[in-house]
Amino acid sequence: MHSINKFASIARAGVEVTFSTCSKRIGREAPSGSYSYLTRYLPSCDKLLLEASSRSSATKSLVSDLAKGDWHAISERYSSDPDKLAVDGLKALKSEDIQTSQLSTLIFRWSLSKDYPDAKVHVISLFDETGNINPLADNFIRQTIRQSGYYSGTGAFLNEDQLSSFYIKMREKPPSEQVLFFTEVKEITGMPEEKTIIQRIQQVGNNIFNEFSYKGKYYEMTATFSMFQEFLNAYGGERDAVRIIPTFDMSTQEDIARNGVKDERDMALPFVTVKLAKKLDTFPAHTALHCIRHDFHHGVMATNIPPELRRAFIEYSEAILEEIARTDAPEIRLYLEALYSNIIDMDFPFFRRFNAPPLSLTHPLLSSRHIPDLFKSLFSSKIPHPTANQKFSGTLHAEFKRALERTIYENPHLLDGKEKENIDTIDIGKIKANIARTLGDKDFFSRYAIPCSYLV
Repeated sequence: MHSINKFASIARAGVEVTFSTCSKRIGREAPSGSYSYLTRYLPSCDKLLLEASSRSSATKSLVSDLAKGDWHAISERYSSDPDKLAVDGLKALKSEDIQTSQLSTLIFRWSLSKDYPDAKVHVISLFDETGNINPLADNFIRQTIRQSGYYSGTGAFLNEDQLSSFYIKMREKPPSEQVLFFTEVKEITGMPEEKTIIQRIQQVGNNIFNEFSYKGKYYEMTATFSMFQEFLNAYGGERDAVRIIPTFDMSTQEDIARNGVKDERDMALPFVTVKLAKKLDTFPAHTALHCIRHDFHHGVMATNIPPELRRAFIEYSEAILEEIARTDAPEIRLYLEALYSNIIDMDFPFFRRFNAPPLSLTHPLLSSRHIPDLFKSLFSSKIPHPTANQKFSGTLHAEFKRALERTIYENPHLLDGKEKENIDTIDIGKIKANIARTLGDKDFFSRYAIPCSYLV
């Protein structure tokens, strides 16, 4: 099997994709979640950290305020020079005085100051002084976890038990993580033709920890890093939840493919010396927080997919890379590179849970007899190239079928007791009926099995 290292992208995730052989970047194999992994793409910041050392008293005060969850004091102290907040936070993390989650949230708050310098940033706690859930924060959160856009009216991402689990886990986090920030925004009625990446994500159903209304005004929420992760844990459960890994600057296509194997998803963070991409998935990203929410969205999408099947997608992506290496035709390379990007992003909305048990490998679109239709519907209208479809569909679909069959053979529980049964023998009609009955929606497939228009 070909290693994905050979075909590392020279572009960053979320930007137009091109492929080239390139040298391995130093630090790429650093353990996920470590300081080395977080800073592996960060331009040299030794001088900045040295300057932070001269502000040791300010850094100590920052650590103390984070321990108390006193964001008001933090905002006041750094109001005249917000960049010092980011640098002092990194220094505190390097000294192991704060957690990576706290540094990530601190960067979120710093980004608000940079992206909205004139906006009033409100902050409220998830819990009151007695430890009970703050009803106002709960109201805001419940508004944002309703499915939006194409999926409006289909319910919330979390049911009551899952939401309760979310709050239980958040009580265990540092006080600085037990808050949410929000700023007032203008109401947007309808969906503009020229959408931002956030509006596109809302259109495909995800407004999680984003926009809400209160007393006739509209606001944009910024969650803490722990809120993002504990949402995924509640939504996907311990087995399926993807782990978000913060990293300064944008990850490469190779990094995203490695994420798929490790059940992780990188989340790009800005820094004093780092500006994030201004375009993601072909849509404008006006702020750093747009990039952060975009990466969280992909974490939600990947959490929808059973971990065993994530491996199959990555195996399939390696077969695509082999085809990329064999062709010199620019139009076919374009088709295959776009296909590769979608596969490693695991951007397949028909896995959405709709508060039902995971569809796993019994989903009808994953039957071997449906695989060609799946990829035709996903890519033919978005990347019209009939020659490439005809030339590679047989080879690549066969490779994906083999990856699926191997996954099923090694994980027979995914077939609900059908031990190691060949997927060609599955009664697709019966599976459809069972899934529709589980969902309580007999028209589910006729209304939602149209993934092409929902791709982000």
